[in-house]
Amino acid sequence: LHDALPICSDSELMRQRRGELPLRACDPMVREVFELCAEAATRTEGWFDPQTDTRATRTTHGGRVLDPTGVVKGWAVQRGSELLAELDQHDHYINAAGDIAMTVRDDGAPPWRLGVADPHHAGRLVDVVGWRTGGMATSGTAARGGHVYDPFTGRPATALASVTVLGPELVWADVYATAGLARGGQSYGWLNSLTGYEHCVVTADGQQRHSAGWPALRVGPSR
Repeated sequence: LHDALPICSDSELMRQRRGELPLRACDPMVREVFELCAEAATRTEGWFDPQTDTRATRTTHGGRVLDPTGVVKGWAVQRGSELLAELDQHDHYINAAGDIAMTVRDDGAPPWRLGVADPHHAGRLVDVVGWRTGGMATSGTAARGGHVYDPFTGRPATALASVTVLGPELVWADVYATAGLARGGQSYGWLNSLTGYEHCVVTADGQQRHSAGWPALRVGPSR
């Protein structure tokens, strides 16, 4: 989603960035994502703010532009999950590069088993939990290094190796996981304040911290 990519030059996002298309004239889905970006900044107290993300491209006059890429993947996966949930008598599970959305329709059926990857040892898990309907997201440094930035300092956030958040909506689990990674050691109290969402944090030196409700979700080794 950069101006240097000719294939995207006529998209509504790029036209809006250049001031050629007012937001009110954009497709409803584009407006929805922009509104989610604004809400994410509010919910995370500015720690997830596409306007200050250091990865955002700059306009020709040097001002910041909105980069919705941190929101849009979780949003898109959740939309797909909502469509699949309309199928009667079918459960579903979507894993999009670590962003997971799922549904279990039968109250008597077991939950989905979700493995939390160990960011310090490829191929290992630090935990396995069960969840029925909602989403799980992990933000970390193992795969892409310090790709999440502290929006207030502009420096890569590397105090934590991974933050996994699990809850009723994938889009917010994803936002909260990214914001938690950005906050680093300041994240614990804030993560614990999130109603309806559980978390597991792995620090840069391999320590684990989790929400009070996390242990009750454990379902044993992965099969």
